[in-house]
Amino acid sequence: MQESWWNQVFEPGKEITNTGSGWILNFKVNPNPKTNLFSGKLGVKVTGPIGDTTNTLPTNEFTGFLANIEDAGDYKIKFNMSGTKDGDWSIEDANGAYAAPLFDEYSAAGWSNTNTNQGVANAIGFYNTSGSNPLSCGISDIYLTQSETIFSGGQAGSWNFDGFDSTSEQYITWDKYWPDGMVGTDQVDGRIQFSSCPSFDSSFGNGNVMITANQYIDKVINRYEKYEISFNFKVEEYVDINGTLTPVAGTGLFHMYYFNGSGYGFRINDIGDSSTTTANMNPNYTKEAIYNDQGVFLWWRVTKIVGIGDGSTPGDNLSLIHISEPTRPY
Repeated sequence: MQESWWNQVFEPGKEITNTGSGWILNFKVNPNPKTNLFSGKLGVKVTGPIGDTTNTLPTNEFTGFLANIEDAGDYKIKFNMSGTKDGDWSIEDANGAYAAPLFDEYSAAGWSNTNTNQGVANAIGFYNTSGSNPLSCGISDIYLTQSETIFSGGQAGSWNFDGFDSTSEQYITWDKYWPDGMVGTDQVDGRIQFSSCPSFDSSFGNGNVMITANQYIDKVINRYEKYEISFNFKVEEYVDINGTLTPVAGTGLFHMYYFNGSGYGFRINDIGDSSTTTANMNPNYTKEAIYNDQGVFLWWRVTKIVGIGDGSTPGDNLSLIHISEPTRPY
């Protein structure tokens, strides 16, 4: 059998090894954009380097996974490089668990894990699993990231609110939030709320400290690494209408950023709803509307892969940023 491959070898220092809490491969399988057809069976692989010292394999072997996909859709494959498929491995599509015709550790799937040919080990690849049945499809939005959570929202005490006097102003507050049907249970979540919040408070200090909600991250995050950022937001405010607090469309935009000790990081700009603000928006993200079972809009969800100081988001290198007189709030 002769397979047709699209393959990419990982650069030195970027190998996929048995570190952290595992790996996640995201990708989309679409009909062929020229023919609008999907046919055949798509093979997917990720392999580590030969002689990886982070697992217990012999020095002449490598590990990874092989999977077959036979439907169009959005896919998330979770795996590790321990050398054995275990309970942490899974394939999901938009409907949940995906019943893949093949999903196993590379050598357990019947492929040689001592093959030294270029592009076999230490690579990511997509291929036609059949030499007789042509494959027709499109592949896009390929992201390979570690599954370890570097930062999660935390609790109220984990956040610092800067740039204003929180004893006299309520520009930023922490609010307890229960998912639908969970009110009063221990399934409480938390959310940060901005209320009539300017960019700067002229009455606080010298008036030149930007109002922010911020939190220290005690993990080592290096330049050129990539991370998945995910958050929900909703732009609304509550106003008193005839004695009842009523939600109405809110206004304004906010921004998100991270920089490590060397000045490298990322920015996500102009987070908001274009239908509720008069500000000029230039967002560098895509948002998805989330609804409940009754079709009522709940919030916007953003999921974005960011690179640390690699130029994938604007102003991600502090050494190249010119500090000028701050602009006033929109």
